[in-house]
Amino acid sequence: MKEDKLLPIYILRLLGFYFLGSLIAQLFAFGLLYILYPQDYQLPMLELAQKYPSAWMTLRGVQLFHSVFCFLIPSFIVWKQYSGTRNFSLPQEKRGSLFALPLIPLLLLSFFPLVQYLYVFNMNIHFFEPLQTIMMSMEEQMKVMIEGMLSDRSFLAIGMNFFIIAIVAAILEELFFRGVLQRILSDYIDPHVAIFISAFIFSAIHMQFFGFLPRFALGVFLGYLFLHSGRLILPIFAHLLFNGSQLFIYYYSEKFNPSLEEQGEINFPVYIVVPSIILFLILYHVFYTYLTKNKQIAHGNE
Repeated sequence: MKEDKLLPIYILRLLGFYFLGSLIAQLFAFGLLYILYPQDYQLPMLELAQKYPSAWMTLRGVQLFHSVFCFLIPSFIVWKQYSGTRNFSLPQEKRGSLFALPLIPLLLLSFFPLVQYLYVFNMNIHFFEPLQTIMMSMEEQMKVMIEGMLSDRSFLAIGMNFFIIAIVAAILEELFFRGVLQRILSDYIDPHVAIFISAFIFSAIHMQFFGFLPRFALGVFLGYLFLHSGRLILPIFAHLLFNGSQLFIYYYSEKFNPSLEEQGEINFPVYIVVPSIILFLILYHVFYTYLTKNKQIAHGNE
């Protein structure tokens, strides 16, 4: 454990760079809209996209720019300042975690009923006014923005959506939240506490309050993947599969609709959620046992 007094410096620096990146991304978006749509650049994005369908493609570019400046650049700056290296992995490298990759889809499949159950529970939480109205308005705007980005079924649009929402988000967010934030916290406090703090910030920073609990649970799961494997590739792969499967379901399932109201209808009963949690714990025990055994063999051969 390092000196506790140093911890706030690095955490505040990391979050500060995030918000600075967000500001830069907003200025970039404003400038880009001014160049492309000089007559209507001041319109809200939803109104602008209704008038100019090509604005959704612009929004995808802005989202990519936002991810780079909010997650990638802050991660490299702060981790370089903190460690003096560009190695984002935990110390134990010889764990053979790549061979555990096939277990990730099974873990996610057994984890999904709990995530959806938490989503429905979260949606039914009512806050005091006017906070409830404000959060519902923000959620509704976010829903419309996401549906607008996904409405284009062209090959180019679908490819860009998968690239930005699944691949880029998985790599850069895991680099930020697990590779840097959780890694730094783990040097000062108990690693398990670090996972929960990182998951809390991971969920809160998305500013979607009615999806806070399922996103928090996902963050905890990704945090333990990183802790027990020592490699970012596993949480990145799991995050990619989670986001990618949601996009796949949206595009190819006639019954799926990502609106707040209809998504809440996918409500798994307790007699499905409980066995799925048990199955998830069994699978994760197999996963953890494999990594532990492999680590012992690797260390024994050193």
